[in-house]
Amino acid sequence: MPEIAHTGTPSGAVFLSYASQDAEAAKRICEALRSAGVEVWFDQNELVGGDQWDGKIRGQISSCALFVPIISANTQVRLEGYFRLEWKLAAQRTHMMSERTAFLLPVIIDATRDAEADVPGEFRAVQFTRLPGGETPPVFCARLKALLDGQQRPNDGRTKAPRSGTDEPLPLKARRAWFVSVVIGLVVVASVAGWQPWKGRAPLPGTSPAAPTPAAELREKVKTILGKTNLVREDLSTATSLMEQVARLEPASVATWVQWVWLDLTYIDTGIDRGPTVEKTARDHLALAAGLAPDDYEVRLARAAVLMHLDNWNPEMNAEAEPQLRALLRERPDDGHTLLLLSWSLNSQGRLDEQLQFLDRAARLPAFAAQANLNRMAALFYGRRFDEAELTYAKIPPESRPVGASELEAAILCFWRGDLETARQVLDGLPPSAMVDDAPGVMAFWVHFWRRDYDRALASLRLLTHDFIETNNFHGPKGLLAGLAQAHAGRTEAAQAEWRSALQIVEQRLVASPNNQALLEYKISLLALLGERAEAERLWRTYEELYPHDQVGWRALTAVSLNSPDQAMDLIALQLKKPSWVWNAALLRLEPQLDPLRSLPRFQAMLAAAEADPNLSPKARAVAKEPATP
Repeated sequence: MPEIAHTGTPSGAVFLSYASQDAEAAKRICEALRSAGVEVWFDQNELVGGDQWDGKIRGQISSCALFVPIISANTQVRLEGYFRLEWKLAAQRTHMMSERTAFLLPVIIDATRDAEADVPGEFRAVQFTRLPGGETPPVFCARLKALLDGQQRPNDGRTKAPRSGTDEPLPLKARRAWFVSVVIGLVVVASVAGWQPWKGRAPLPGTSPAAPTPAAELREKVKTILGKTNLVREDLSTATSLMEQVARLEPASVATWVQWVWLDLTYIDTGIDRGPTVEKTARDHLALAAGLAPDDYEVRLARAAVLMHLDNWNPEMNAEAEPQLRALLRERPDDGHTLLLLSWSLNSQGRLDEQLQFLDRAARLPAFAAQANLNRMAALFYGRRFDEAELTYAKIPPESRPVGASELEAAILCFWRGDLETARQVLDGLPPSAMVDDAPGVMAFWVHFWRRDYDRALASLRLLTHDFIETNNFHGPKGLLAGLAQAHAGRTEAAQAEWRSALQIVEQRLVASPNNQALLEYKISLLALLGERAEAERLWRTYEELYPHDQVGWRALTAVSLNSPDQAMDLIALQLKKPSWVWNAALLRLEPQLDPLRSLPRFQAMLAAAEADPNLSPKARAVAKEPATP
């Protein structure tokens, strides 16, 4: 708070303490709380100095009902400030309080990590809440009001709970593009974590199998929809409409909010919507479920799933979820959903062989066999064990094969084997309704782009409705891809128009997220493609200073666009030392963006070396596995 003074308020009020640089975020929190009927000590109109001001602040801290310190990068760099005195006064007050008293409610408004927060030790005894930019969801206001009314205690006193145990929104780190700018990235199955949390499940709390309520009947309809093998946007839209009706009928049912969490995560898993809105919705629905029954098995399972999903499967977050999932599995050793979740927690931590063991356990459960095999296929793909992945694909019956399995098979055929015609056939076998969704649509784009059938590549994109695609196989402006196809088809003006449009979208997003690494990469790529070399190179130098070791493959393709072949080949050589799912011999041989390098002897030598490397070429790998001739 500090450089902006507060006016006096009743002892039942909330005290917001913040650094002056965070005044706007503090104001947003204040306005949201006041709109919810919470009294807040925050007044930007009064600025009083001296002993009177100091005395007023001390008095308010000694009498307020809740103390909310706002933590940020600004407070991290300020080693001195009046807010630090406020924090210490509040911390000291807790020493006279019962362990059962709710008083401290720390809020982080940016990417500052809990463990690194420069705060008094007393703050660490309670759960931190994240309100990015001061955006304050209704569920936070409701919980704070409940605390003021004496209905809840944070973490049942001042004992620190694990971050995933909170019923506040879980933290979101800046999203990292899986497939940045013009670099081709991993095609993750639409249902990589696509367990279906209703098949073979015992009734969730709040349902009544003997005499189903209207809400329970609607939930059953949602279960039926989400139990389908190949989900499309229309299905999820219908399910969302049904859940809105359920929420109106039974807003106090745990089953309502748990089921809605799984619906939210299904949007993410299928790639139909991976935007921030659905992520926030999942966190809000989880908070509502946890507020009703925090210790319920289904709530704890949903909590672990949200923790894993909403940080792009970050290893740190998944390591945090692992003990929670193991505890759940001890309660229900044959719970297929928990087995599947735990397997992906292990995968994100690089523990593939352990993951496969849990998937094998899930596969022995008839209701989970197909899903376990799909997840096994994806895990093997992540681990570059492509032959095993394709053997697993063959085990999934064609009639129950999810769209995601076909996407993944197409990715192996395209990016590893370079068998573009078979990849095309796999995608052509998908139902037309699936191709309006971003993930399969973008996969089709890459197959046709590498086939140099640029009109079909463009036709794949035209089916997609989003200008900014957010899937696992591409996370960026659609116009960037469309421009590539137009340019390689010889339609320069059309390409320029697509790239200009994409650049405008990126720049609009940069206004809201000026330090977003992926957006900066897109801007550099688009400027390079548009021929604005000076500006692209200026931003490139800035990028190199900020992220000197990141995104080597993206840099290589951008160097091609900047007409810097030697730099591009240096970067390609560096990338090939760390093989990925896409930077293989097939990419060097087929990617149209590398055409400017093809006549160069050094590039030809690199391609020949890649074709002979078992880590980069399926043919070389097959030869390496053959027994030696006597």
